[in-house]
Amino acid sequence: PEASALMTRGVLRAQRLLIDNFVSPPSLDDLAREAGLSPSSLCAGFRQIVGETVFHYIADLRMQHALALLNQRDASITEIAYAVGYSHPSSFSLAVQRRFGTSPSELRRRGLPAI
Repeated sequence: PEASALMTRGVLRAQRLLIDNFVSPPSLDDLAREAGLSPSSLCAGFRQIVGETVFHYIADLRMQHALALLNQRDASITEIAYAVGYSHPSSFSLAVQRRFGTSPSELRRRGLPAI
């Protein structure tokens, strides 16, 4: 079914909030409140309109930013982990490994993939 105008506006507002706050994103309840939707409506609408879950969208934003920082080469892997919202560098390394099949330092050495 087609998303309503209200749902679309809410999802796009939520998407903008996540882009601006992906390092420390709001809770799902807070995000839904800001978007003017219930949490379940936001989740369903986000998947329908954006094409992925809120959680995956945040992870993608973090990985895109991490790749940009890895490419600049002036920040350590630990600094990048904190900069993109991971409280533990090991969690960041694991997320990169799962996403790209290699470590952050290896990605930096080899050259970065496009997201």
